[in-house]
Amino acid sequence: LTTVRTGGVFGQINWKFTDTLELTAGLRYNVDRNYSTGRYNGSGNRRITIGTAAIPAANAGTLNGVAAVRGNCPADITNIPRYAGGVIDFANSTCSDLGARPPAWEDETPTWKVGLNWNPDDNNFLYLFYARGYKSGGSQTAQPFVGEQVDDYELGWKGTFLDGKANLSLGGFYNDYQNIQQQVFLATTNNAGNAVVNVGKATIQGIEAEFNAKLGGLGIQA
Repeated sequence: LTTVRTGGVFGQINWKFTDTLELTAGLRYNVDRNYSTGRYNGSGNRRITIGTAAIPAANAGTLNGVAAVRGNCPADITNIPRYAGGVIDFANSTCSDLGARPPAWEDETPTWKVGLNWNPDDNNFLYLFYARGYKSGGSQTAQPFVGEQVDDYELGWKGTFLDGKANLSLGGFYNDYQNIQQQVFLATTNNAGNAVVNVGKATIQGIEAEFNAKLGGLGIQA
């Protein structure tokens, strides 16, 4: 079980310092507190299924240096559908407390956006902005992962013509990603399964365009 708690404060200001030119600026302060409980007991250790083991006749002993009692596996493990039909003989199996609690993820990160808008007339609008985005890191049984970050640079123009019957938008963008988060299949000495890991960095860049027109009964979109 992973608990994710996020919060933040944010604000934005728009300043039109000429009739046609406007500055926009926004700031958000992000606070994240994430932790994973997985299968834990009160002492904070993870409960994992060990399976059948050489337990003494008294049905109690030690396994890997940890107290082990035959048949002690809790119901939320024994009732898992994939174990139905006697896949595991829980009456002769033991579930022991092994492994440390995954470290919690705690972070406080600012993100922001600043841009310029130029509106020289009713038919033309140009914009330029830079923004930083953020996706929280997290805690999990496999290993923690750090926050993902992207810096986004964009420049564009939007125009209207044919007496308002058509409009065209053109834009270019460049995204610089760091610590990209990706779900993968990860196997460790204690468990195996899907987990989120940081796989590196990347850039995405390109241009985009959109055209719309309404000419009598004819509509055009591209």
